[in-house]
Amino acid sequence: RPGDGSLLPAALATGIAAVEQRVLRDHQPAVSDLLPMPGESGHAVLLAVPVLRQNELRGLLWLLLRPEAFRQTLAGVPLPRGWVGNLVDGSGGLVARSARHDDFLGQPTPSEAQRHNPGPSGIWMTASLDGQQVMLAYVMLQAIGWRASVLVPVAESEGALQHSLLLLGLAAAGLVALAAGLAVLFARGIARPVRALAQAAHALGRGEPVVTPQAPIEELHAVGTAMAAASITLRARERALAESEARLARALKAARIATWEWEAATDSLTGSRGREALYGRPAGSLRDLPGLLAATHPEDRDRLAQAMHGGLDPAGTGVFEVAARTVWPDGRIRWLQSQGAVMERSPGGEPLRLSGVVMDVTDAQAAMEREKLLVAEVDHRARNVLTVVQSLLKMSRADDPAHFAAAVQGRVAALARAHTLLARERWDGSELFALARETLGGHVESGHVLLRGQPVDLAPHAVQPLSMVLHELATNAAQHGALSRPSGQVVLSWLVQGGVLSLSWHEHHGPAITAPARRGFGLRVVENTIARQMGGQVELQWQPTGLICRLRIAAGRVLRGEAPAEDDRNLAGFR
Repeated sequence: RPGDGSLLPAALATGIAAVEQRVLRDHQPAVSDLLPMPGESGHAVLLAVPVLRQNELRGLLWLLLRPEAFRQTLAGVPLPRGWVGNLVDGSGGLVARSARHDDFLGQPTPSEAQRHNPGPSGIWMTASLDGQQVMLAYVMLQAIGWRASVLVPVAESEGALQHSLLLLGLAAAGLVALAAGLAVLFARGIARPVRALAQAAHALGRGEPVVTPQAPIEELHAVGTAMAAASITLRARERALAESEARLARALKAARIATWEWEAATDSLTGSRGREALYGRPAGSLRDLPGLLAATHPEDRDRLAQAMHGGLDPAGTGVFEVAARTVWPDGRIRWLQSQGAVMERSPGGEPLRLSGVVMDVTDAQAAMEREKLLVAEVDHRARNVLTVVQSLLKMSRADDPAHFAAAVQGRVAALARAHTLLARERWDGSELFALARETLGGHVESGHVLLRGQPVDLAPHAVQPLSMVLHELATNAAQHGALSRPSGQVVLSWLVQGGVLSLSWHEHHGPAITAPARRGFGLRVVENTIARQMGGQVELQWQPTGLICRLRIAAGRVLRGEAPAEDDRNLAGFR
């Protein structure tokens, strides 16, 4: 339709359809006859050039040629005065005329002239469009079915030739030769450039460089130039696309992501390079849904199949997401998450094609499981803290309110520090040196407590009990032992040997002490925590220079990654 929405003239629509059919049939360029243009656009000739890729038609290049271009070609031919050059299309319509072109443009040639045009060339007497009797010689342009002709008024030809029979005999041959010259001229101006354009279009379709075809008609030359420029742009875009696809492939591989498409009607499953590798399978092995399900963990097959078929439900959203395990041939299990959506539907709305991505989420799934365990651990530890606090409140002496408050505050603060340390390590335990430094705080910073020992990783459940033990020893030393004097000092050392963790609390330069007649609350906490809660042993020695406390605990009960059974046997000799 024209830009104003009106229908095309019937003759123009018929001419366009005829050219299009010839191109679709022959895969060769085709030229229309002279056609009326909409409105006051006059007349034009349409040229259609096919764009082929691997012999498959990918598009048509349409070119509109104005009759003026052909008239200018005729005007360049030096004809004698009174002689006329004509160009007539396959339907007998006048395309160009060297004289009175605008007066006769588009008019059909006389029917008598058309009846005398059965062969590739000829000459006869006829009447021209302006009514003169003329001698007409023509030659067909075989490539496009048009004819070029020369008209000589009979009066002028008889006057010029009547004095010589030989010249008269040669006139007919000369006129045919002249018409042939016009035909060659138009062939060079139209047929050859058209063939060049066709070759350029084929090269463009193949993605090859296009050389600008040389054409005497301005429109043909302009199209050739544009095609050459388009070739350069197209090749640049193809290179950019190839580079982009290569980058995408590298990114997908690095991120362990692949794309996929599933044609539901044919059960055809395809995807990007590396898709099968996510399932531990060779390329090209997962071609349908049964193959995909066979590579899926048996417990997850139904869920995956339901999700994909659910994406095809016309009443659904057309989107699905599912995480499932795949079992590799070597027995390894990986978690894969697939997300997809309906990308193509039938005219009736039925889903035809699902497209999406699949990604390896094994690490994310493991992190999720760790988070679940962490939440459970935090909940468990919180309950333990509350239980310990309740026990501390019950066991602390309440006869002196100020002493009671200070004791409870100190013990709760020790629990809080242990809790903070565990949270900092994401409830994965702690290093013994860090625990001792966190619990003993200012005593270590002032140099009154020295820490000596090898790197030891404590299990999460051992952090809070050992923190309480160190806090009670430090509190006892600050009230009655070495830490109650400026010159006092404590050496805390530890060693893991033979499956046993040994800790030594050795006080120096404190006040003279003797064994108490009755254990205080703090020492009872130490003994109960080590012996009952952790299954270890406590040895207390009251030396004149200060207290010595030795603790022995099976490594399997307190160290990360140890085996409890073996460690308990190693500790048996100390009991």
